Amino acid sequence: MKINFENMETQVLPQFKGGEGDFLVKMFTDGVGKIMRGTLEPGASIGYHKHEDNCEIIYIISGAGKCRYENSEEMLAAGDCHYCLTGRSHSLINNGVENLEFFAVVCQMNGFYTDYIEKTLQFPDTEERPGQEVFDVIFSLGRDAENWDEVKYAYDLLISLTEKKCQDVRVYALAALGVMATLKKKRILKKIFNKKKVRSLIERERASCGENEWARGTLECALSDLKRVYHRI
Repeated sequence: MKINFENMETQVLPQFKGGEGDFLVKMFTDGVGKIMRGTLEPGASIGYHKHEDNCEIIYIISGAGKCRYENSEEMLAAGDCHYCLTGRSHSLINNGVENLEFFAVVCQMNGFYTDYIEKTLQFPDTEERPGQEVFDVIFSLGRDAENWDEVKYAYDLLISLTEKKCQDVRVYALAALGVMATLKKKRILKKIFNKKKVRSLIERERASCGENEWARGTLECALSDLKRVYHRI
């Protein structure tokens, strides 16, 4: 479907999301996602806000500015692309001397799958053994991702969980990665799944699990799953 921004009326949104000045935007929406061509004049900004159940992609057409993303700042110029994940916060500021022109796409996530993402982002970084609900959510991340975006989200989140203080969470994340490898189509995994990285994480965890028989057995299953899909790893 072709979207013609030239025929759209420009909306003027003052102090958008608590920002400064006006946000000038031509917007297409179908009730699920939004596609926008936006302009911020020098000194104007889109305020800091959280994407609770969607994500946003911003592509800079011309001008320069900066984005506050969680605890960091990103300098943006023509040709740069900024991506705000579901559950994360950001703002966009024109701190340059000319208009900042950009395309932005806000994509609504599947509500069922968003629950997994939000719950995973809320996992405490603790050495205490988590409850069964945590295990269920981690396993579901590896099992239930269906399309490209969901598999990429799930893979990145599971990899991040392998750095948690709690060994049980790390082990279960690796088990979920093994499950993901066996269930997902290879053409999707090929560009997303780093089999050598996952193997090295499993080996690292095996070396540190000591007498924890549950952990050792779970890691063996994860390695076996990986070998079933990738005969050379």
